[in-house]
Amino acid sequence: MVCFGRQFAIASGVSYVLENRRVMKSTFPEIFRDMTVKPVDDYPNQLLETLLNLAPPQLPEPMVVLLTPGIYNSAYYEHSFLAQQMGIELVEGRDLVVADGYLQMRTTKGLKRVDVVYRRIDDNFFRSLGFLILILCWEYQD
Repeated sequence: MVCFGRQFAIASGVSYVLENRRVMKSTFPEIFRDMTVKPVDDYPNQLLETLLNLAPPQLPEPMVVLLTPGIYNSAYYEHSFLAQQMGIELVEGRDLVVADGYLQMRTTKGLKRVDVVYRRIDDNFFRSLGFLILILCWEYQD
């Protein structure tokens, strides 16, 4: 089980690149037709594929979530945009618990196992929020 993935040194702001490119392509299609502009549209899919590959191989459908500090964080738009584009859940620390030996998220239908967490929170926030969860997950690894 992978409890927490680091930010992989990805610069904040990729959501703005993706949205700006979408607008530019629809506003100035001739630029993209006439010039060799590399596509960026597949970025969320590639990121999701990378995160899925971190899950234990025996899981048929691993659950990936994006951990955000919440709506008051300056990068919240990015967090919600990426989660939506990848089709994964956006969670805050209060949404996560360790139960039955696994990291799980609270849902309206009860707890659901989490296999990979893409954390988009800084180290200081992570230490205060997730250190205990990380230790508990490590103890219960498969």
